[in-house]
Amino acid sequence: MKTRNTKLWIRSILCAAFAVGVVSMSVGEEELSGRAAAQSDIACSELENPVYIAGASAVQALIEQAQRALNDVDAGITLVYQNVGSCEGPPALIGSGTITSTPNYYTFDDASDPKKATGRTCTPPAAGVAPDISVADVTAATCGRNLGGGEEYTPGPNHLEIGGAIQAMTFAVPSTSSETAISAEAARVVFGFAAEEHVVAPWTLGSNVHHRRPTSGTQILAAAAIGLNSNLWAGEQLGGNGNVVAALKAATDKNSAIGLLASSAADKERGELRILAFQSEGQACGYLPDSSATSFDKVNVREGRYGIFGPIQFLVNVNDSQLPVAVSANSDDHVRAAIDFLTLSDSLDKESQLVMLEAAVSASVIPPCAMKVQRADEYSEPVSYEPEQACHCFFEVNAGVANHGCVSCESDADCGGDTPSCNFGYCEKR
Repeated sequence: MKTRNTKLWIRSILCAAFAVGVVSMSVGEEELSGRAAAQSDIACSELENPVYIAGASAVQALIEQAQRALNDVDAGITLVYQNVGSCEGPPALIGSGTITSTPNYYTFDDASDPKKATGRTCTPPAAGVAPDISVADVTAATCGRNLGGGEEYTPGPNHLEIGGAIQAMTFAVPSTSSETAISAEAARVVFGFAAEEHVVAPWTLGSNVHHRRPTSGTQILAAAAIGLNSNLWAGEQLGGNGNVVAALKAATDKNSAIGLLASSAADKERGELRILAFQSEGQACGYLPDSSATSFDKVNVREGRYGIFGPIQFLVNVNDSQLPVAVSANSDDHVRAAIDFLTLSDSLDKESQLVMLEAAVSASVIPPCAMKVQRADEYSEPVSYEPEQACHCFFEVNAGVANHGCVSCESDADCGGDTPSCNFGYCEKR
């Protein structure tokens, strides 16, 4: 079949880096979702106060670090996570179904790296587990819209969907690739044709074009950004971030390899993978999620220049007072505590807020209080946003920004001028 090289007319260029001083954070080289979980003979029900979560692979890092935060405040709760994909969780929760895949829970056993999680498996009931919490990169309604679903994706009056931290989705290549950027138009051709009929060099080998399943929230978010329905992607379809990471690393022809990854997975692999700058339609150049390839400040997401991002969505059953209730967990209180941590709720006490904010930064996601833009939904343009209690400085300091210009404080009395409010240990505008 005759092919056409379309590189010249859809080539993206990388925007100049913003002047934000950064230092590199220490990041492990382990695969995020592809780590081998330590085997365990324990029944999930025997864990300390298990709360069952089912959904997106892209939130594994957040669930790991939320478990660490819960441990730090002696919450006595175990997050039990079934990685089944963004749009598999809502139908199970809404339809009171069960999920039979082997769950993971996380321990922190490395004294030299207290943030490093070890995934362990537990044995669920033979009939499966009904999730207490569903988690996705997109809303249940967006899952239904993309997959042609109906009632199974429609929350009822006794369901509550809560937006949490913000995550970027990325196109990534091996670190030896010649490419540093990709445009929405180029991505639409690469992932729409996978080197059949139309070709964008150097991605000329369809078997090296790696993407996710149509039920993946990562893919649905990226699909909205490049204008390609999540059901129509061509190339190699893989389940989970870890499998995409592994495929990119294993590629023999590194220059023709490209894959779709959540930033939480791509950030863990910066030694061997490179995140491409993304040029949205209408932009003159492409932007990385961060100010540079070595930083973790997510400034271009936080300020709306990087085009593929959205809040993580948590879905729970609620009572008539709209308070979360348990399905498989031991008590409603355990589910409520878990959802408060996972969504960085304002109802957390100060100590819990601080440890969970730090946990979110470690997981390469952005607390809503560190955002300067927001979206009405996955398909809307970003609009200016000012959090009620901003944490821009907390985020930047913990993300390793060197020249952050922030002033530490213990109370409002230590602040003044344009930054009169002491929020999370730093002076902010509000």
